[in-house]
Amino acid sequence: MPLVIEARPAGNSFLGEKRHVSIAHYYEQNGDFVADPIILMTDMGYPIYMEQVLGGLIQVLSKDPKLGVLVNTRAKRSVEELMDVWAENIRQQDWLEVAREYMERRASDTKGAAL
Repeated sequence: MPLVIEARPAGNSFLGEKRHVSIAHYYEQNGDFVADPIILMTDMGYPIYMEQVLGGLIQVLSKDPKLGVLVNTRAKRSVEELMDVWAENIRQQDWLEVAREYMERRASDTKGAAL
């Protein structure tokens, strides 16, 4: 299943983050692409929630008007277990090396364009 990573502005910031990042596996069902599971995290990698088609929503961070940001530590551990697996898979599949090479090439291209 394809793994898709997306970033978007954090409309509802929990910890002062500027972006939220979603990571999801997608599969096709009846002609539609379905994200299962999907993890939403802060731009610093702190999990906000995980949602699964059959498992439902696991909320890690929530806001209470009187208490502020609440953390469900049991849910956090559960979501981080999957995040650890995905991070290791990304590393083993050399995606970090691809990203590094891309950033070096972009920096080189930017310097050449400025000349």
